[in-house]
Amino acid sequence: MTVQSMPGYVQGRAHTFGYGDPLPPQVVNLLQDDVAGLSAALTALGGRMFLPGVFTADYTMPVLAGPDSVGLTDNVDFLVGGVLFNTHDCASRVFAIPDWSTRYLRVEAAPDCGLVTVYETQPGVIADPLIRSVKAHFVLTAGDEGVDAPGQGGGATTKASMLLLKAVKGGPGSTPTITFYANKPGMGATSGDGGLTESDLGRRVATLDSRGRLIQTDGLVKEGEYWMLTPLTGPMTVNVSPEGNDATADGSPALPFKSVQAALLYISGNYSLGIYNVTIQIAAGTYPESFAFPEYVSSTGAITLAGAGPAATIIGGVPSYSTTSNVTLGLSARSTYTLKDLQVVASDNAIQGTSAPIVIAYGHVFFKGSITLTCPANVSNAIGLVINTNGTLQISADMTISMLNGTDQIAVQINGGSLLDTRTPDQPFVVNGSVTNTVVQVGPFSMYSRIPGLGGTPPAWTGNVTGPRYYVGALGSVYTGGGGSNFFPGTVAGTVAALGSFS
Repeated sequence: MTVQSMPGYVQGRAHTFGYGDPLPPQVVNLLQDDVAGLSAALTALGGRMFLPGVFTADYTMPVLAGPDSVGLTDNVDFLVGGVLFNTHDCASRVFAIPDWSTRYLRVEAAPDCGLVTVYETQPGVIADPLIRSVKAHFVLTAGDEGVDAPGQGGGATTKASMLLLKAVKGGPGSTPTITFYANKPGMGATSGDGGLTESDLGRRVATLDSRGRLIQTDGLVKEGEYWMLTPLTGPMTVNVSPEGNDATADGSPALPFKSVQAALLYISGNYSLGIYNVTIQIAAGTYPESFAFPEYVSSTGAITLAGAGPAATIIGGVPSYSTTSNVTLGLSARSTYTLKDLQVVASDNAIQGTSAPIVIAYGHVFFKGSITLTCPANVSNAIGLVINTNGTLQISADMTISMLNGTDQIAVQINGGSLLDTRTPDQPFVVNGSVTNTVVQVGPFSMYSRIPGLGGTPPAWTGNVTGPRYYVGALGSVYTGGGGSNFFPGTVAGTVAALGSFS
C-alpha cells in the first residue's frame, strides 16, 4: 500500500510495503502522523468551505431538561469544522437558565479533537494503524449574552465554535423560549473564517417550544424536516369520562381520559391538526377542573369540547388555575375552540379579582348547542362572561348566564374584544340573578353585534335580572339590529359614554 503525498497538507511522505509484510515501528509512527496531519488539514478545509451543521436522522430537537435548564437529547449528530461528532461525546448536554436571563449554548472542539486515537490491542501492542480512528471530541459551553466575548457567548458561529441554541427566560416559573440555529451542512460560508453572526444565522432559525416542537420558522427550516408532532390524516375524536384514567388513556372509548385538561394537552402536545378538526367528547358528569386552553398547531383545523348537555356535563367549581382571579376556563392563546352542550361554573375561592366561568383573550371561541355559565353564590366581582383584548366570541347557541347573588356583578363584559351574536330566532339568551353593576358592559374599542344567522335575526335577551341594562364606554359599540334600548334585560336604563355607540 502506498500513501501518496498531498501537497498543501501532508508534505514529503511516501511509504511502500507489500501484502503481509510486517510494518516497522518507525513506519507505524510516520503513518500515524500522516493520518493526524490529514485530519487536521481536512478539518481546516471544512471550516473554510462549510458552515458548521446540525442534523439528525429522527430530527431530535433541544428540549427542556428541567424547569430551569435546557439541553440536547442524546445521539444527535453535529458537523463542526468538517469533523462529525455526536452529543453522546459531550461532557454535558444541559445548561442552566437563571431567571430574567438569556443563555446561549454552543459546541466547541476540545483541545485533542482531530487526533488519531492511540489504541492498543493489548498492553504494549499498538493496533494496525489502518483501522485507527480520528478522535473527534467536543464540549458544550453556555454563554451569557452581553458578557462573554464573541464566539463564547452569543457571538459569531466559527469553524471551531458553533452556536446551537439560545434560551430566554423571564421570572420564576416561566417557560424558556428556545431558538434552535438549524444551519445545514454543506451550506456555503459567506462570512469567511470569522463565521456567521447571529443576525446571519437568524435567516435559518427554528423557534421551538419547551417540548422541542417547531412553533415558528422563516421557511428555510421546513416543516417536514423538523416537525415532531404527528400530522392528522383525518378528523379525530378523543373521549373523556368520569370513569377514565389520565395515566393510561389514549382517548379511545375503551381508554378515555378522566380530565378535560389532560385530553387537551394530549392533543396539543402530540398532533398537528392541519385541516382536520378534533372533537373532545365529554361524557355526562362533573369535572372539577380549572385550566387555561393550550395553544395547538393547525392550519384550519380546530378543537371542539362537546358535552352531553349543560345539565349533564359540568366543568369547574374548584379553585382557579389562576393566582389572581377565580377563572375556570381561560383562553389567552391564539387558537380557536368551540364549546358545545355543557355548563361551566366559576371557581369559588378566596382569590381577589374577577370571578368568571370563562375569560377569552387573543383567541376565538364559538358557543354552539346549549351553553350555561354559572357564577358562585355571594361572590363579589363576578362576571358571567369576559372577552378581553383581541378575543372574539361567536354565539350560535341557547345561552343561559346564572349570576345568583353577590355584589358588583356583570353578566357580560367586553373589554377590547368582540361578541358576535348569531343565534337563530329559536335560541334564547337568558340572564338570571341580581346584577348590581351592569348586565352588558362594553369598553373602549369593544363591540357587541347582533347579526342574523342562517335562521334569522337573534331574539332579544331575556331573564329575571335586576340592575342596569348596559353601559357602553368611549369608542365602544353596541349594535342590536333594531332591538332598541330594551334589547338587554334589566330594571335600570342603560347609558352610553361620550364617543360610544348604541343602536
